[in-house]
Amino acid sequence: MNHQLLEKKTLVILLNRNTAKFYEFYKGRITEKASVCHEVPQEVKKAGWYGLRDGKIHRHIQDHLRAHFKKVNQIALKFLYKYKQIILASEPENISFFEPLMHNYLKKRLVAKIPVNLLNQPKLVIINKICAVLENTSRKAA
Repeated sequence: MNHQLLEKKTLVILLNRNTAKFYEFYKGRITEKASVCHEVPQEVKKAGWYGLRDGKIHRHIQDHLRAHFKKVNQIALKFLYKYKQIILASEPENISFFEPLMHNYLKKRLVAKIPVNLLNQPKLVIINKICAVLENTSRKAA
C-alpha cells in the first residue's frame, strides 16, 4: 500500500457495545488518541408475566447503550478540529444505532462506515480494511 496517499489526518472510531477507541491514521502511522468504557448490560431473555417484563428490560438496555453512544459522540466532537475525515468501524447493528446520534458536524466528515466484528476479527484484518478505505478515498480526491 502506498502510504504517500494518506495525507489527511483521519480519526477512526472503533466502537462496540461497551467500549470505543479513537485512533489517528496519518501518513502510515496509527496512534491511539483515547478510549472509553461504559458498563452496558447484555441482552437477556427473561419472560415475565405475559412477556411484559421483556420490553422493560430491552428498553433499559437500549437506554444504557444510547447513553454510551452519546458519550462517544461527545468525545468525537472534541477531536473534530484536528481531523478532516472520520471512519466508523463497528458491528452493523451498532453503526445503525450510533449514526442517528452523531452530531451533524461529525456526519459531514464521515467518509466510511466499515462493518467489522471487533471481538472476533484479528486487529490486522481491521487495520487492513481501514487502510484500504483510506487509500480508496484519497484516490478519489486526487
